[in-house]
Amino acid sequence: MQKTVHLQLMQLDSNYKNILLLLLILNFVIPLSGQSSIGSKEKVNVIAEPEFFSILNKKLTYDVYHSGYMGYRVQIYSNSGNHSKQGAYDAAEAFYKLFPDIPAYVTFKAPNYRVKVGNFRSRLDAEHLLNNIHKDFKASFFVKEFISIFDEPYSPILQEQDSISIYHKDLYDSENVYDESFR
Repeated sequence: MQKTVHLQLMQLDSNYKNILLLLLILNFVIPLSGQSSIGSKEKVNVIAEPEFFSILNKKLTYDVYHSGYMGYRVQIYSNSGNHSKQGAYDAAEAFYKLFPDIPAYVTFKAPNYRVKVGNFRSRLDAEHLLNNIHKDFKASFFVKEFISIFDEPYSPILQEQDSISIYHKDLYDSENVYDESFR
C-alpha cells in the first residue's frame, strides 16, 4: 500500500512555519507508526514545496548541534606548537589512568589543543573535581561551556585512530558548527 501526502506552505512568518512543521511531522509520524503491522512494507510519498524540506533540514540540523546543556568542565591542558597534539593526548591518557570514570575530551580550536574533563551541571561539582585533580594538573581550571550529548570522550582505543573533535567557532556562537568527522 502506498500513501501520498501533499503539503503546501502558506505565506506565514517563521514562528508559524515552525509550529506548522512540528504539527505536520507529529501528524504524519504518530498515525503512520501505529498503522503498519510487523513485516508490512508500507511506503509514504511526501509531495511538498522545496521550502518544506529546507525548513525540515534546518530544524533537524539545529536539533543535532544544539542537543545538550550549559554546564562546566575542568580544563587540564592547553597548548599550541609542534608537539601540542601529542601533549594533549598524553594529558588525556594521564587523566584517564587516574580517573577512569570521568570523561576527558581532546579538542582543537586554532591554534590550541585542549583537554577538558567532566560533564557538570553545576559549578560546585566542577570545583570539587578541580580541588581533587589540582595536585596532578597544576594549570587546571574550570570553564563554562555547552555540553553536547554528541561529544565523544577520550578513549585509549580511539586515540590510536587519531579521532579528534574540532570546534570551528566559539561555543557560545549561535552558528556553531561541530564536526566530529575531521581526521
